[in-house]
Amino acid sequence: MKNLLIAAMLLVISLPTVAQEIKHAPTLDACQADFNLWMADINRASHGGANEVSSLSFNELFTRVGYIHDCQDANPSLKKNCNDEGLLMEWIYGMEMRNRLLGFVKRHSLKETFLDEDAARKR
Repeated sequence: MKNLLIAAMLLVISLPTVAQEIKHAPTLDACQADFNLWMADINRASHGGANEVSSLSFNELFTRVGYIHDCQDANPSLKKNCNDEGLLMEWIYGMEMRNRLLGFVKRHSLKETFLDEDAARKR
């Protein structure tokens, strides 16, 4: 019983250190590699090939948009040189998220609820 209590105390004490992980800015090399990979996927789709955008989870799409912003903020040269690509990726990921949200609203018959709340300025 004493060992179980000690193990539980160690677990509780160690949890805050895990939760305090420091987020670092993405490196220029990592950003360029990811942008190249994601743009290659988008280019394949524009030429009739399969792409992975529709298979990404909503959270992954949202995370990629944030990552694009982080890359551009942390690497001014990337912001200057890849702005068009960054905007295109943001637009494509944003449209995918929008379509999924609208599909959800439609599937669950939430359009009227949404419009009522919007008219009441519940935003």
